Amino acid sequence: MRTVSFAAIVGLLLSGLVWAGTGRALPSGVVQLAPGIHQLGTAQHRVFGVRVFAATLWVTGGAWSPDEPHALDVEAARKIPKQRLIDNLINEMRDQQTGNSAQLAQWKGQMTTLIPELKDRDQLVVFCTEKNKETMIFYNGNKRGEITDPKFCEALFQVWLHPETSNTDVRRSLLRK
Repeated sequence: MRTVSFAAIVGLLLSGLVWAGTGRALPSGVVQLAPGIHQLGTAQHRVFGVRVFAATLWVTGGAWSPDEPHALDVEAARKIPKQRLIDNLINEMRDQQTGNSAQLAQWKGQMTTLIPELKDRDQLVVFCTEKNKETMIFYNGNKRGEITDPKFCEALFQVWLHPETSNTDVRRSLLRK
């Protein structure tokens, strides 16, 4: 069952550049590259009722399109070990068959370099440029680096947005369906 806070609802209604749950803005690098970027949907991911993270999907159009700039803003609600996060992402990509073994190994290595361990209230933003040419990773407002494989962004976003994702409630909330 989806849980949405009052602040998240207000944030969706206002559709400003400040994330409803944190009061934090998207990193300036994202806003500069995607003028007009706005929230589409928000979600809470829980495991056995315990909140693990909140996520917000940001888009430049009226709906999510992989060909237009978009971002996923994740705020940790507790410590998330780096390797667990990366392994879960790779396993979901493998289950969805969004990359071959060589691609998954390469992406895992790149994510290991760019994604840190998350602590409570840490912000991790994944931003994809137009037509997924680059995927930029921001941690607490600072750019950590980028991955230039156009297939990576699509594979990563499918973890949350694919119709057969393991967490359909998060998908529905992010896409507002």
